[in-house]
Order: sequence, then structure tokens, then C-alpha cells
Amino acid sequence: MRIRTTSGRTTLPTGAEDETLRIVTFGEMLLRLQAPGHERLLRGSSLETHFGGSEVNVAVALAHLSASAEVVTVLPENAIGDRAVEVLLAHGVEAHATRDAGRFGLYFAERGRPPRPAQVLYDRSGSSFAAHTSWTRTVRWFDLLRGCARFHTSGITPALSPAAHRATADALEAARSVGTPTSFDLNYRGALWPDEASAGDRLRPILHGVDLLIANAFHLERCFGLRASASDDAALSEQLAAACSDLGVQSLALTDRREHEDGTQTFEALLWRGRLERSRPWKLRETERIGSGDAFTAGLIYALAAEHEDPIGLATAAGAFKLSEPGDWSTASLEEVETARAGRTTGIAR
Repeated sequence: MRIRTTSGRTTLPTGAEDETLRIVTFGEMLLRLQAPGHERLLRGSSLETHFGGSEVNVAVALAHLSASAEVVTVLPENAIGDRAVEVLLAHGVEAHATRDAGRFGLYFAERGRPPRPAQVLYDRSGSSFAAHTSWTRTVRWFDLLRGCARFHTSGITPALSPAAHRATADALEAARSVGTPTSFDLNYRGALWPDEASAGDRLRPILHGVDLLIANAFHLERCFGLRASASDDAALSEQLAAACSDLGVQSLALTDRREHEDGTQTFEALLWRGRLERSRPWKLRETERIGSGDAFTAGLIYALAAEHEDPIGLATAAGAFKLSEPGDWSTASLEEVETARAGRTTGIAR
């Protein structure tokens, strides 16, 4: 499918056919400016550049997993916006991208190494996406989402502006109305909300009816006051069932990362969808942490849409694979992720 951008409404490409794994995401595309290697930010004379943004990261990962991935966004009418369209096309992602006045959202980053944490500094206020207010005129959500395997967005998008919050609610409602399953990554960002409780208050109404919520236990409790920390599976299942009932969501996935003093981290996850499913724990040394959660999300929603036998296993393998790859985007193929899930990841592939 070709990239389609417009200054008016977003529409489906003429003659496009519904595809089994056609998945649409909604969110802002960002440009990351990062200190090379493990240098401190702005202590050197150069910066690496990577395109990113959580929901865009998910779309790119999905495209590499073989889904038909699309992203709804807004891009500025300048050379950076033009390049963003080209890069999305190169990765096989169709962009329903309104071109508008304004600027491209940025974030600055430096990689950490224990005991120094990684650092992220946003410079996205007033971006073309955040400033966009005419979503009802820009996107025909009902037409766009009809026939999709899934619609995905995250808690970052409604935090960017009142208009983006309203658009997120409208998109989720439209997806439900046309029978498209929905997923929502909580993705709490302290720089975008006054505090966790405020985020929970604003997000709770739009979460009701979501098919899959992705979060971690810490922010589930801090944002919504819901516990998911029981040590035995029976009690944990009760907590997860209660959380789903309280929020009005059908299923819940929780990721768990633990960093160790030797620079390695343990990455695992669980899925509750009427029963508890756990992944294997991955202990590894990361090349790049940014984007690994989005790769996990892409793996999970792909696996659920494809009715994979082990969705949480595929998702954690996708997230673990991304930890080995620099940049925001996972380019792992389905075959590579399945190989990782099976544990055949050492040595040299010749």
C-alpha cells in the first residue's frame, strides 16, 4: 500500500482491500537527538538522529512482523516532515498523515549505564501534532477502522492536548462501534502529566471498553490505585481480574523489568485474559532500551490478532530482540522473533 498524506480528511486508499492483519495506530511521530554511544548529552560535538514516537514505533515493528501497518498522525509541512514520510514508506508503514503548519516534535536522550540512568528531555510543546485541533474534519475514524484487525494507541497521545484527548476517545469509540478490537498502552510519562493520579483520572473514562490494556504494576497502582503484585498465581489472577473489571477492559498485559548492577536487566511479562499466562524471563545486556516496550506491544497485538499459540512469549521475545538493536524501531522479522522465542539465538547465523 502506498503512503497517503492529505491536508484534508484521511481516507482509505482507493481499491484497498481489507486485510486480515491490518492494524492502525494513532500518535505523534518524533525525532530523537541523542548523544553518541554512552556520552553525556551535549558534552560532545555531534548528535545521532532517529525517528520515533511510541505508536509509530509499534507500527514499524508490526510492518516488519508482516502485518499491514498504518499510522494516523500529523506532520509539519517542512523538510523533516517530508523525510518522515519517506522513512515510514521505506519501512512498509502507510501514513494517514495530515500535513500542517508548525514544528516537528523533538526529544533529546542519553544512554545510561549503571549507576547512571538514561535521560530523556522532551521538546515537543507546540508541535504540529499537539497544536492540531480539527481532528473531526481530518479523520473519518469509522471508515478508517472498519475491517481492521486492531486499533492501537497509548496514554501519551491524550496527554498532548485537549484535542488529542478528544480524538483518542473518538477513535476508540469508533473502533468499538465497527467491531475493531482495541489496545491501549498506558505509557505514563511524568513530563506530560501533573502526576500519576491526574493521568489516571483523565484516562479512566476512555479506557472503558478497551480490549487490551498494557502497563506495568507500578503505574497501574500509582495511576488507578489497583494492585497487581501478589506473589502466587491464584491471588495475582484475582487482582488482575479485579483490575480489568474496575477499568472496564477485557484483558491486561503487564511488563516487568529489573535492572542489575552488572548492567544486565531481566525482562518478562504476563497476560491475563480470563486466565494467567506468563512469559519466560529474559536476562540480557541491552544495546538500546528505548522502543523495546513498543516492540513488545507490537509483538503482543500481532500475536493476538494472528491467534498465535503463545502471544506473551512472542511479545517478550520481540521486546528482548529490540534491546539488541539501536534506534527507536524494531526491524525484527517474524522469523527472527520466533527464533528468539525458541531460544536459538546464540552463535553466528551463517
